[in-house]
Amino acid sequence: MSPGDFLHIQQYLLRAPTEIVAVIHLPLELGWNVNLVLPHIVAHNISAYCQGDTVVVPLPDDRGNGVVRQLSRWLHPPLAITVSYNTARFIRNIDLSYDPLRMPLDFPCFHEIHSAMSDFGCMTSSELDVALHYYPTSSDIPKLFEEIECLELKKEELVRQQDFESAARARDDGNLLRTQVDDILREHLGIPMERHDGG
Repeated sequence: MSPGDFLHIQQYLLRAPTEIVAVIHLPLELGWNVNLVLPHIVAHNISAYCQGDTVVVPLPDDRGNGVVRQLSRWLHPPLAITVSYNTARFIRNIDLSYDPLRMPLDFPCFHEIHSAMSDFGCMTSSELDVALHYYPTSSDIPKLFEEIECLELKKEELVRQQDFESAARARDDGNLLRTQVDDILREHLGIPMERHDGG
């Protein structure tokens, strides 16, 4: 692996979820139902199916036929994007999971899924806009997002300097602040707090 490949991998691994795919928030009044989400995704000419409480978007597999294909599929399973609801988060409660090392961020499917979720009724604006939708009078939330933005800028600079350990700490600090915002919103709305200690 060349130094350039290593840098590319490190940059992907250090990205915050909001950098990978724009925020997708399922409003409280909608509720998660894959059988209602799936038609919106399919309406955007995306092949998809339900698997439990998750929508799976399989991506084209052009690795040929025969033994080579079987070996390739064993080493690297076919690409797919999964769309699911994450109860542990409040603002970014819709997860788009995929392999960032094998799928470019400009893959057209991301835009289409984002549009489909917007059509379904999800909020696709900034994290701050989503937070202020629920708690417009909060003075703490804008301040926390200013801190998050500073940490994001710091993290990007640290990645450019190839100080990946410090960049990872900045990323983690930003995620802790996001969790704090989620908890403020839950408390304001009277929603039971999620436990963040693994228990």
